[in-house]
Amino acid sequence: MIRRQRDRDPVVITDAVPSSDGALGSRRRRYATLMTVHIVGFALAGVLYYVQWWLGLALMIVTGVLPWIAVVAANDRAPRAARAGHLTRNDSAARELESCDHITIDTPWQPRD
Repeated sequence: MIRRQRDRDPVVITDAVPSSDGALGSRRRRYATLMTVHIVGFALAGVLYYVQWWLGLALMIVTGVLPWIAVVAANDRAPRAARAGHLTRNDSAARELESCDHITIDTPWQPRD
């Protein structure tokens, strides 16, 4: 009799990476957001310069660095998922799979003509 436990996590057998289109879209949104903050902050710094010159200057310096930060952040890839622990998280399921008798079906490979 095989006992099934539904509360166990499934065993992960692959590390699927996000699609290249999804990663590109994410990087484009990140770049557009940082450049929008740069433009708005730079305009606000120009206005603040006439009210409080030191505050306007500080904001201008901070927003002046944002284009370089935006380029580096947009070209950075997503971090890879850690592989450690994926297959060892559910040791009892792995032992059940290894202890079973496996049926092997041998078929000759025939190429198409």
